[in-house]
Amino acid sequence: MTLRELRHARKLTQVKMAKTLGVTQDSVSRLEKRSDLLLSTLRKTVEAMGGNLSLVAEFPDRAPVVLSGIALHSGQHPRPVRRRERPLRPGRARLQNKPTGIFEETEETGCAP
Repeated sequence: MTLRELRHARKLTQVKMAKTLGVTQDSVSRLEKRSDLLLSTLRKTVEAMGGNLSLVAEFPDRAPVVLSGIALHSGQHPRPVRRRERPLRPGRARLQNKPTGIFEETEETGCAP
């Protein structure tokens, strides 16, 4: 079923969808014609129709798998990924962004600014 067919089945107009999504009617028309969408765009569109999006991976040798953290519902956020800080190599300085936008060295490098 296409997005257009789904919208028709939900008895919604492009104008109603546009108001819900905060876009123009023309944008909804173009969206319905696209064959490649961001998952976030598809999720917002399905939610504007009153539904929820879930993503299922199907394999020939096992039961379908519902993928989590990819097509999130409104109000859900993925767990933040914490980046490990790499060790500082000798002779290098780590720069920190100051609120004023000025960078300041946090370790002596022997170099003049």
